[in-house]
Amino acid sequence: MSSGPIYNASRPHVPERIREDLLVESGSRCSVRRCTENFTYYDIHHINFNREDNRPENLIVLCLVHHRMAHDKKMKRSVLQRHKLELKRDLTSIAFVRSTESDRAYIFKEIVLDAFRYQDCDEYRQILTEAGYDFPMEIYFKLKDIVEGEVDYEQRLRSHDPDLRSKQDEVMDLIEQLVNVIDDSKYRVLADDFRFIPDAALDTQEYWNQVERQNEKVDSLVFKILRIMQSIAQYASARF
Repeated sequence: MSSGPIYNASRPHVPERIREDLLVESGSRCSVRRCTENFTYYDIHHINFNREDNRPENLIVLCLVHHRMAHDKKMKRSVLQRHKLELKRDLTSIAFVRSTESDRAYIFKEIVLDAFRYQDCDEYRQILTEAGYDFPMEIYFKLKDIVEGEVDYEQRLRSHDPDLRSKQDEVMDLIEQLVNVIDDSKYRVLADDFRFIPDAALDTQEYWNQVERQNEKVDSLVFKILRIMQSIAQYASARF
């Protein structure tokens, strides 16, 4: 059975000027950090549930999924207030200087893309095609260094710009997922690579089906990382 609207038709409207200010504050996205839900449609949520209280500090932009969660009491008011405070911190942070953030983006870009280069080859996209079967050890250890360098990332590379920071965080999460895939017990050292060993009989159809699925898993993670890095590279170009 489909649920009805969260508000009835008589609800007071948030003034358009305040609504626009809230969208600017949130960066025209859901205010919940790293939200991946569709933001084609959104709503303005009253943090204290008082629909008469249209003060900006009581209002927060949410996607439809998180808006429903807030009304179903699956998100505490205190959590929403923290998200709101984080938005204000981003906007008022004296550390945010675009040229400085572009430098952070540039250094981050160089470190990540260098990790995907194999034997000083610039064709890092081609190197990792179907790398789920044979994953270069050189790339693995550089990626692992990035994951283990969390303190350096937090202190030196992670941006104060919420848009850039969310992209960096997503890249770091994907790199960690990729390292965890290769850390799986089904990989064995073979010369300069980590070789994926299926649990099916060698050269059977199931053996190669498992290889294909593993290639798809690794390719998907690599593609996502490189796609986000294109956006970060564009941000970094502002430093020149």
